Amino acid sequence: MKPCNNSPAFRLWQLTFKNKILIILSCLFSVLSVATAFIPFISVYYIVYELIMSLANKDVLNNGLIIHYGWLAFIAAALSLFFNFLALCFSHIAAFKTLYYLKYNFVRYLSYLPLGFYTEHSSGELRKIVDDDIEKIEIFIAHQLPDMVGSFATPIIILIILAVFDWRLGLATLVPIILAYIVLISGYRRKDIKNHMQEFQNRLIDMSNASVEYIRGIAVVKAFNQTFSSHLNAFMSQSKRIKYFALSLLIVLNIIWHFFY
Repeated sequence: MKPCNNSPAFRLWQLTFKNKILIILSCLFSVLSVATAFIPFISVYYIVYELIMSLANKDVLNNGLIIHYGWLAFIAAALSLFFNFLALCFSHIAAFKTLYYLKYNFVRYLSYLPLGFYTEHSSGELRKIVDDDIEKIEIFIAHQLPDMVGSFATPIIILIILAVFDWRLGLATLVPIILAYIVLISGYRRKDIKNHMQEFQNRLIDMSNASVEYIRGIAVVKAFNQTFSSHLNAFMSQSKRIKYFALSLLIVLNIIWHFFY
């Protein structure tokens, strides 16, 4: 039997690569987009170099070479945007296929569950899974994954460019990049951050339950000409709890983020 890995990260990557070809194409075009985005900077460098070298003698100014690099920068910038567009197209197609697969199978699975399951799990919790939790996977596959691949490719491409121009600059740039990644990843892998994120998700479920109960109770309470202060108080209480918790969590994450930027 194959070993079963039930970790959330493993399951997320498993769902991501259900459409392997689309994801690979998206990552490939994301890297190409980043690579071509540096060509205009190199072209500008050669244009400035040509202008500086011609300051002493204007007769050596090569206008054709300057125009050539100008067109090269323009075409590279256009290709970078085009490759980024293709990367997002492929990633969005893969994301929407994954969402359809998850929602269809989740709702189909609910139809086979006994009634006791619905007494233990509220409709607000199930609604949150379908409308919020599954939809968040689209953000990762369609947007964050191409950006993440491009972010990892950027320092590598910069190092290659610096090594071509001056290998000492490449080595000097490599050290702070490695240190930054080590400290940043270690900061986000702290156990208290994971516990806070889990608590944040639990409070979102509580607020979703309170909101669904509040909305469904309005018709019943109005039918008997009563007030629904208890439902409203429960909903407001959950909203305040998640507000203060989210603010404290946001402060911690901002401290980690601004430590590097």
